[in-house]
Amino acid sequence: MAAPNSTPRQSFSSFLEVWYVQTVRAQMVASCSGHRFPTTSSVPSHGPEARGPFRRPTLYRFTAVGLLPALSLLFFCPFSVYAYDTLIPAIYLNEEQKGEFFVLMDKTGDLLIKVEDLKEMGLPSISGRILEVEGAAYLSLSSVGRGLEYAFDADRQTLKIQVPPEWLARKVWDFSTPAPSQVQRPKDTGLFFNYGLQYNGKQGLALESFGLNGQLGVRIGNLLFLSEGVILVEEKGTTGRRLLTNAVYDHRERKECWVLGDTYASSGDLGSSFYLGGLGVWKNYKADPRFPRRPLFEYQGYVTTPSEVSVYVNGVRIGSEKLSPGGFDIRNLLPQTGLQEVEIVIKDVFGREQRLSQPLYVSDAQLGKGLHDYAYFLGFRREQMGTTADRYGDLGFLGYHRYGLTSFLTLGWHGEFGKGIYNLGGDAVLSSPVGALSLSFSGSRKDGGRTASAYSLKYSFQGGSFNAALGYSRFEAAYSTLAPRCPLSQSAENTDRWSFFSGLGWHAPRFGSLSFYYYKAAEGADQNEGWQATYTRNIGQRFNLMLVYAQRPGKEKEQSSNQPEFYIHLTYYPWKETMMANLGRFGDTYQGSFQVQKTPPPGEGFGYRASVDVHTNTGKTVTTVNPYGQYKGRYGIYTAQASSEYDGTALATHYYFSASGAFVYAGGAFGLTRPVDDAFAIVQVGEIPGVRVYHNNQEIGRTDRSGKLIIPNFLSYDTNQVRIEDKDIPLNFSLKEVTRLVSPGYRSGTLIRFDSQKVQAFTGFLKILHRGKTLPVEYHRVHWKGNGRSRTFQTGRDGEFFLEEVEPGDYQGFFTWRGRKYVFDLSIPHQDDLIIEGGEILIPAE
Repeated sequence: MAAPNSTPRQSFSSFLEVWYVQTVRAQMVASCSGHRFPTTSSVPSHGPEARGPFRRPTLYRFTAVGLLPALSLLFFCPFSVYAYDTLIPAIYLNEEQKGEFFVLMDKTGDLLIKVEDLKEMGLPSISGRILEVEGAAYLSLSSVGRGLEYAFDADRQTLKIQVPPEWLARKVWDFSTPAPSQVQRPKDTGLFFNYGLQYNGKQGLALESFGLNGQLGVRIGNLLFLSEGVILVEEKGTTGRRLLTNAVYDHRERKECWVLGDTYASSGDLGSSFYLGGLGVWKNYKADPRFPRRPLFEYQGYVTTPSEVSVYVNGVRIGSEKLSPGGFDIRNLLPQTGLQEVEIVIKDVFGREQRLSQPLYVSDAQLGKGLHDYAYFLGFRREQMGTTADRYGDLGFLGYHRYGLTSFLTLGWHGEFGKGIYNLGGDAVLSSPVGALSLSFSGSRKDGGRTASAYSLKYSFQGGSFNAALGYSRFEAAYSTLAPRCPLSQSAENTDRWSFFSGLGWHAPRFGSLSFYYYKAAEGADQNEGWQATYTRNIGQRFNLMLVYAQRPGKEKEQSSNQPEFYIHLTYYPWKETMMANLGRFGDTYQGSFQVQKTPPPGEGFGYRASVDVHTNTGKTVTTVNPYGQYKGRYGIYTAQASSEYDGTALATHYYFSASGAFVYAGGAFGLTRPVDDAFAIVQVGEIPGVRVYHNNQEIGRTDRSGKLIIPNFLSYDTNQVRIEDKDIPLNFSLKEVTRLVSPGYRSGTLIRFDSQKVQAFTGFLKILHRGKTLPVEYHRVHWKGNGRSRTFQTGRDGEFFLEEVEPGDYQGFFTWRGRKYVFDLSIPHQDDLIIEGGEILIPAE
């Protein structure tokens, strides 16, 4: 430990002089916590360089002004005051200036600093000898021992302290995305009923089929009830079919969903996937889109001097922070998927630079450390849903559970049981800088038979401009799941099967993208093999070119060899339209097509598609023309489509027409709109018509004559921005806000009110009829009340008055004139004028 610079013992007169100067200073800044003095107003306590109000007192000033405080100190202060010299140095902690603090120096040269001041500097806890001086705890710097070094410069009045960075307070640098302020999570009671009509016609618009479908959804709090069905009219008869019916409890805080009724269930790649009727629960990370589900990058480090720390991901700086000496924690940095190069650059006050690099691979299949992902289902399998043979089968259970053991290893299990089938297995996902490896394995037994197994191994890599994937899976013949598998052919039933795939991709900005994919599957003696090479490139800003060459199995059963395919696909984006031309060959068949389309806007508007396709088939040239049009109106979506095919001898035409819409209710408001596929919102802008409404900066439409507009495509769980165009608000209306942020629950309805207040003024002349004469009530204070409000106004010359922000209605006013109180009634009519002229208001004196 470096010893402090030695200073001679002060004389008694010098001590009194210092005491006087410091006492006056302390009184001027008595409101400063801890008696700390900012470095910008640093003044030496004594010395020839002192200036300003704290300059060194002359002898006559000392004797005239300072004698009384000095005598008071001599006779009334305890002797312990004389044991320390009081200093006010500028303190530097690990080369960072912390400000000026009171420091005591004893006769041995040891320095004492208040414990509270050390905490304020960033030393939360430090071991050493603690002394109590005038009721305050001081730490002796010389008693700290190894690890702390300090040096006091009496001439410059500076104290430099150096400690290990581990002793200093830690700084937390959080990269998590904070939720936008004032985001509302409404829980309005909502209801929607989607309906649709479909007409399929053949030649001459003759009826082929007519369909009517409906979907009812009711949400109360966190509970959602859904049911849907369809009625189909065909030549053979009319049938009605129920589709899905369920009740869902959406627990957003726990990110969990419970369902009772029909739902889709799955146990993973080696298991079953089907609809069942029963009970289910699953982890729902979609409930909070900002929650980091994948592994996070975290780092802990130290800086010994004031430094600037910058974080780079793949060479792009994503943040910089100026840090004080001590430890720092980088938390909640969520990289993109694939190989990411995270680099931390530390630059200290001396210009020295340190670079720390760490590769990190992130896969969507991974879970963050300590996170769970699960789904469990118990119920009866729904078989042939949507057909006349729809029924519930046997009872079964299936599910999976995965857990993020570390930031690079995720483990789990999966299984399903029912109708004599037992299937259980495990999963693992391991990531490293060279990619992600996924392993899944299962064992099964059916009706007490022998145990059969299945396994799957997958590898993926994505980094920079290169990506690769490999996969292999194998199933034994006796391997069983609740849902029967579909074999390649009937002859391949009850045989082992395996499949393999591989893929490579490369991208360069000037060259474009090149990819290659190969697959092969075998089941018994049946095999399926093929490959495809694809090249894509943007040409300028409006063209996209794609070339495809592939070898695939023949379409006909007798074609065992692979058939070559070659396609040239050109896309042009002139403006809002898209034009696509396609030319290709499959075996001996040639095909060409041209298509023009315009996508409908998010709100109200028109979209269309028109295509012409020409191909050869068994020696004939077949031409197909397919026009399509769609209009998205305020109350529904209307579609018309025709398809005409001509093979040189006959013309076949089919027609399709549809109309769909929805009835919605939320928070006491209701209306008609386009179909609701997710959540919806009813926007109410007072009773002002013609106001443009935007959803996530996309214009949806204008409010109707009642000031209402319905947004049918709200996004569940996401933050939806709803904004109204303030330029459409009349001048005589005022709004408190024009933008709202709303995060609705799953398929919920929300009422969003933009309360408007009509801003009108009322003016007139207040006069009184006194003894047959009309006299103005000039310069009087008048009180009036009505519509739940009480106000006052002042009359002017000739009794004129002007009232702002008034509402139509009946009011009562009173005033005192010539010592007498007068009461009168005031009626403000309903008018659209900005200023309502009241004319002369005459009050009888009697």
